[in-house]
Amino acid sequence: MLEINLYPATIPTADYFCKVEKISKIDEQFKEGQKLEAVDPLEMSRICPATIGKVLKDGYFMLSIDGSSVEDGSDWFCYHSSSRLIFPINFCKINKIPLSPPIGYHGDFQWDKYLLETNSVYAPKDLFQIIKKKIINPFSVGMKIEAVDMMAPHLVCVATIAELADSLIRVRFDGWGEDFEQWIDCQSPNIYPIGWCELVGYKLEPPKPPEQENSGSIIFHCKNIEQSMEY
Repeated sequence: MLEINLYPATIPTADYFCKVEKISKIDEQFKEGQKLEAVDPLEMSRICPATIGKVLKDGYFMLSIDGSSVEDGSDWFCYHSSSRLIFPINFCKINKIPLSPPIGYHGDFQWDKYLLETNSVYAPKDLFQIIKKKIINPFSVGMKIEAVDMMAPHLVCVATIAELADSLIRVRFDGWGEDFEQWIDCQSPNIYPIGWCELVGYKLEPPKPPEQENSGSIIFHCKNIEQSMEY
């Protein structure tokens, strides 16, 4: 237990912060080595096989994306078990959306085969928030929204809902290709109705002009400072 009296009043104590869901029973916890599916935090257009690398306290754990992790765990990501961006195996198959196989994996990816090849076990589906707490996804494909670019979160962009899967929506930033799309939950606080930026007085990033898509340059994904490398 922290001795909070040792800290100055300018440092907030634990009761200031939102309480995460308590995980009390051992059989309701994720375990090290379990396999699952997860949105790749560095390439959010992809949902990939992933592995729990280390279990922390209070429902937190470290997760690695299969095929792109390093042995020392320096590229792991911290998740809480309440995240709606992690899924049981075969989530993508059931919802008829692509699952990106591990980098360097050869052949047709099938979970049964992969678990045998890696001598692994899967995380039980009743551990996942997206299974335990079903919500109605109110959106439809083609709807226009304003959305935070999670790869550059100071940007709010004109966007279109490109696909639905359970409570997920696939956000397409208008004028940008499929590689820049992002899977997020429909209850994410990072999507807004049209007019939100004008209402709060924040800049809305317009769609990328079509002529930029076919220019003789390689456009890097940095919407506020676009850099190009001529052929």
